[in-house]
Amino acid sequence: MRMRVSPRIDRLARYAIVLLGIVCLTLLAWDHLGLGAWLFPPPAAPSTQTAACGAKSLTLIAPAHFSAIQPATFTLEVYTHTGQAISGARLTIHPQMTAMAMDAPPVVASPGSDGHYSAPVAFGMAGDWRLTTILAQPNQPTCATSFNVAVRW
Repeated sequence: MRMRVSPRIDRLARYAIVLLGIVCLTLLAWDHLGLGAWLFPPPAAPSTQTAACGAKSLTLIAPAHFSAIQPATFTLEVYTHTGQAISGARLTIHPQMTAMAMDAPPVVASPGSDGHYSAPVAFGMAGDWRLTTILAQPNQPTCATSFNVAVRW
């Protein structure tokens, strides 16, 4: 003998399944597209970060405000351990998102004066990013270091 389900319960079950599907798709889109950064923006990264790269020191100076909407120009200062500016080096920045497998195109920094370099970096979306910086000089070993930045919409 089969139990008969009332049409009202059947309709409620269908609505619940559809609602659950919409909630799941919304949560997946929220996570995948980084939509949470609109409501809960990541904390601002320090405007200046310094890291060692072999016997050299690299300082990343971030702009006061930057976002995923347009490229941001970062300044890099390169010095020896004694504080002497290094010019003529090749700096390549590889942006990588830390929360998911997403990379932005690598950027070669333009040399300035007295060990200063600038690089316009374009981010694909808001969130936490790692800027892996590779320093190459003639007749010197190549070294790499990383900086973390928080990108907003």
